[in-house]
Parts: sequence; C-alpha cells; structure tokens
Amino acid sequence: MFFRHEAYLVALGIVVIVAQLADQIPEKLFGTPADRALVPKHAGSVVLAALLIYPCLVRAGAALVYLPQASKDIYEQQYQMELFIKRYYQGSTIALNDIGAVNFLADVHCLDLWGLGTYEVTGLMHHHEYHTRDILRLSREAGVKVAMVYDTWYTPIGGLPRDWVWVGQWALTDNVVAGGDTVSIYAMDESETDHLMRKLQDFSPFLPKGVNQSGRYLY
Repeated sequence: MFFRHEAYLVALGIVVIVAQLADQIPEKLFGTPADRALVPKHAGSVVLAALLIYPCLVRAGAALVYLPQASKDIYEQQYQMELFIKRYYQGSTIALNDIGAVNFLADVHCLDLWGLGTYEVTGLMHHHEYHTRDILRLSREAGVKVAMVYDTWYTPIGGLPRDWVWVGQWALTDNVVAGGDTVSIYAMDESETDHLMRKLQDFSPFLPKGVNQSGRYLY
C-alpha cells in the first residue's frame, strides 16, 4: 500500500549496503595494533550504513502507524467503487483515474483518464497536450457509460467535460492514502443519468458509515 512502487529498489539497496558493510567489519576489533588502527574506518562505515538505512526505518514506521487508517480508506473508497461497478456495470465501459481495485476485481472495459491503462492518454500527457476536449472525445469513442474520478486532478488541464452530468460524490473523512478524498460520479449524458441515479440509490444503504454521500441521487 505504502511505498509499493519503489519497494524493490529499497530492498536491493539494503542488500548492497549490507554486502558492503560485511567487508568492512574485521574479525577482531581489538586484536593487533593494525586491527585497532582500522577501528575508526570500520566505525565510520557502520555509521554511514546506519544513516543510509535510517530513512527506510522511518518509512517503515510511518507505514505501520498509518496502515489501519489507510486500509480503511481503501475499503471505504476503492473497494466500494469496485462493488458498485461490478454489481451494476459489469462488462460495460467506464472511465476512471484510479484503476487498481476496480480493474482487478470487476470485469470492465476501462478508459483510464490518467494514462496508466490507456496509452493515448499517456502520450497526450507526455507531450502536454491533454485537455478537456480530449477527455470528452476519448469517452465518446470508447462508449463510456459512467465515470468515477477525482475532480481536482483535472483542474490544471481545464476540468472535466461540461457535457458530463454530475450525479453525486463519495467522500472520505480522514484520508491518508487514497489519491483524493472525494470521488465524483458522472453520467456521460442525460440518457444515462436516471439509470445511474437509481443504481446509486439502490447501492447507497450498503456504503460504510464513514463514507459521506452527497449529490442529486439522494433527493
């Protein structure tokens, strides 16, 4: 959950540090005068290794402290998104920007609006040519029915398409790990709006109490 993308680099780094440290530790710290003369050098190596490993310990400690709340966040947001999509939109095309849980647990066609799973978005972002009009075009070409996204991610590129119909949002109260506190839910047009709102109303009682719901579908 925490620091997962660079975990392999941290592990390899620790192996390298330990391997180098092993060569610096003498068999006898206080043997011959020559051995004693090397003690400052070896002590310096140990201190350097400790300084290099210390950040890893701090990160590990932080992960342990925040793990319960982080797990709660994933359950209340990402897992609930998956349950909703799997129940009502299995086999459909949806738009997301945090694609992990939904794609892993549900069978959907996903338009990844942040580029991890959609190559065209990746290319546009790489060339700084990704804008609101591209989101609208891609969603129409893909036949997207609904979108579940973090609104704030799209402010720098002009926001989300005005043609989309906002029907509600799910918000976390104490987020420490999710990409955004609030997931906004959109229908692509008015023809899908009523269907989506009825499905959200049906699913609403099953959401955890820690999820703050708001939007058109509640009225």
